[in-house]
Amino acid sequence: MQFDEFCEFIKKNIGDYLPECHNLVVEIRDTKKNNGVVLRSLCMRDDLDNNCASNIYLEAYYKQYMDKLTIERVMQDIAEEYRNSRETIKTKGISADFFSNLDPDNIIIKLVNYEKNKEMLDECPHVRFQDLAVTFRAVCFSSDSDLMSALVDDRALVGMNMTVDELYSKAKENYSSKFPTSIRSLGSVLAGLMGDIPMPPLDTQPDREIYVLTNKQCINGATNIVLDDALAEAEEKIGGNFYIIPSSVHETLLVPENSAIDPNDIAGMVYDINRSVVREDEVLSDTVYFYDAATKQISMVNPPKSKEEEKQEEPARDNALDDMDFSTERGGR
Repeated sequence: MQFDEFCEFIKKNIGDYLPECHNLVVEIRDTKKNNGVVLRSLCMRDDLDNNCASNIYLEAYYKQYMDKLTIERVMQDIAEEYRNSRETIKTKGISADFFSNLDPDNIIIKLVNYEKNKEMLDECPHVRFQDLAVTFRAVCFSSDSDLMSALVDDRALVGMNMTVDELYSKAKENYSSKFPTSIRSLGSVLAGLMGDIPMPPLDTQPDREIYVLTNKQCINGATNIVLDDALAEAEEKIGGNFYIIPSSVHETLLVPENSAIDPNDIAGMVYDINRSVVREDEVLSDTVYFYDAATKQISMVNPPKSKEEEKQEEPARDNALDDMDFSTERGGR
């Protein structure tokens, strides 16, 4: 089946795998995510519950299907994801009027690319940071490995009767409290990922150690670069100036200035990796940043490429790949 056929098949038949849902409403929608990425979602709700829908994104399931997972198993997995989402919505008391009474204590920050999200940013409060923007998310549910949140738009800001600066200050505090900073050596992170598989030793000289900056949940951890306490902790570990490499929206790499790595080489590496490895909706920036320990300031090492330069360097892509869109993100990196 082609992707469109796959989506229609799921829509038509998913009810057979959810016999407990007697009033199931199913729609197919295109949902715009971070960086303007559009994903096809299965929007599902049971009218007996409430009018708050669950969005299940189908691209990953289609990839599993194309990788030889049976359609029967795909349907079972989608049904199970809906059950889990439905249970979370019920137990957390989430409803479609979620935005009518937002609690400022549940607002956190998320760092995104400014240029790639300009259309979205026109309709929501944000704070500029270098070539990036700090946005605000209303937390519906969070755990050690999951985050369900929704973007705070201009209407929601008016409802909270706060200025952007007031919200920014409060949301930074909330983020630090709910998502504690994690700074670990790259070697220890890789060792954890490799498990029992032996790996070659890395350069472990204290003044040349590369660190991974994220949060305990490894969800949207790159946001830490706007937090003074996180940068101070990184400076203490590194012992001075360092470069910040935007690995993704979930983490950054911190490279001591006195390392043998050329920042221009780093910039080229980031550009290539963002186009070949990192998911399009998880790209943060092509820019390498520099933290000056004396001034406590961050600056850009390489300016962002213009749209004209992007078009010249990158071939055209075919993207085969709201009621309120609640976005669920998973950590565990």
